[in-house]
Amino acid sequence: MRILIGHNRYQWAGGEDAVVQTESQLLEDSGHQVQLFEAENKFAGDGFKKILAARDFFWSRSSYRRLRALLHAFKPDVAHFHNIYFSLTPSVYDACHDEGVAVVQSLHNFRMMCANALFFRDGHVCEDCLNKSPLEGIIHRCYRNSFMASGAVTTLTAYHRWRKTWMKRVDMFITATEFTRKKYIDIGLPPEKIAVKPNVFSPQGDFVRPLGKFALYVGRLSPEKGVRQLLEAWGSLTHIPLKILGDGPLAGELKSLVTQKGLAHIEFLGRGNSQKYYECMQEAKFLVIPSQCYENFPRIAVEAFAFGLPVLASRLGSLVEIIEDGLSGFLFDPRDPADLTARADHIWKMDLSQMSARARWVFRERYSPAVNMRQLLSVYEKARA
Repeated sequence: MRILIGHNRYQWAGGEDAVVQTESQLLEDSGHQVQLFEAENKFAGDGFKKILAARDFFWSRSSYRRLRALLHAFKPDVAHFHNIYFSLTPSVYDACHDEGVAVVQSLHNFRMMCANALFFRDGHVCEDCLNKSPLEGIIHRCYRNSFMASGAVTTLTAYHRWRKTWMKRVDMFITATEFTRKKYIDIGLPPEKIAVKPNVFSPQGDFVRPLGKFALYVGRLSPEKGVRQLLEAWGSLTHIPLKILGDGPLAGELKSLVTQKGLAHIEFLGRGNSQKYYECMQEAKFLVIPSQCYENFPRIAVEAFAFGLPVLASRLGSLVEIIEDGLSGFLFDPRDPADLTARADHIWKMDLSQMSARARWVFRERYSPAVNMRQLLSVYEKARA
């Protein structure tokens, strides 16, 4: 099969960028021809002035022309898009339509329903734009804390919902969990056009049993990820070393907090490289995902399962679907740091051999590359039909 992969890379590289890279490589390894069509987020710089200056914000003429030429030359069987904001834009769907190419769109977040795509505001889950009015996102400046930028993003999605762009131009959608699928059904996407396919992780080699030296957080250091709450809980867990692998806008604030409180058992490792990542995953006892927002599908959970690493996660959104409480990990109340503290202390004192074995079984049976490729190719065939 000939497959075009379209993606607008993020300013802060994350799980979505990793999914694009991994899926593309696995498709090529399976004998398919893959052509990447990528763009940088040119609107991520100095605020809304760039957005105002960009004629292509709502519908990119340049992306349309570039993609249509590439489609004509490559002649793919299907085009699979991940992030299309804000450089590619929905114009890529029209290019595919005009060249007669089936379109698949992965829904990695809640962009169609929420200005910041997270359902997250003022430190807690917020569904006001879904339940009240999209104007709430503008009123509360939910995108980059700007009235104008929030207005532009809200108008963009409203325009394409009015134009029925997604209804008319996308043949199949992919969500990583049933939780996200139901959210999109709630706003009117046809259930039969939304397939659930988890994000993929392709482990390199076999892993030894986790060594159990420390607790581990891997991810972006930003408010919605719950790292502040994690540090609050760990203030009274001085017997459990915690390593934090990642970077983000809160890095400086969090490091200062740890220094001020003298929390010597908490170590920041920075962004790290692949070697440091593998060392941490193999040496940890459990992974913590303290998210305060609806995670669509945190790929790090599946990566942990591949390593046989149990996961301690927020009882929130899709995490309830991914983590089997008491089997492959534990869930805690994200609004209650004391619950996180108690659960972390409990799991630290446990023999996790059975939980580790269960985590590996879950990865093998539900999330392995072979299973994932079968699911993905099935979606492609439905889109072509």
